[in-house]
Amino acid sequence: MNKFQKAKALADSGKVGFKGLIGSSLYFTVHSNEDHQVLFRIMGGKWLCDCRYSALHERDCSHILACKYWLKKNEKPSQKK
Repeated sequence: MNKFQKAKALADSGKVGFKGLIGSSLYFTVHSNEDHQVLFRIMGGKWLCDCRYSALHERDCSHILACKYWLKKNEKPSQKK
């Protein structure tokens, strides 16, 4: 399973938890093999995850992709472009 498939599976199975807005960041938890914390910094559009993959590769991990997918899936119709 690649990281895109894993991300979709995480989001579709309810493993992405939106915790709310903290300052100017959206805060999520993702329940995978371990729980991971994901932040989206609205100012600057930067995604951050506490997982090893994200730290080592400095690109989107499956946890960040799951949060992006969750946001897209949960957009209100008036928010869609």
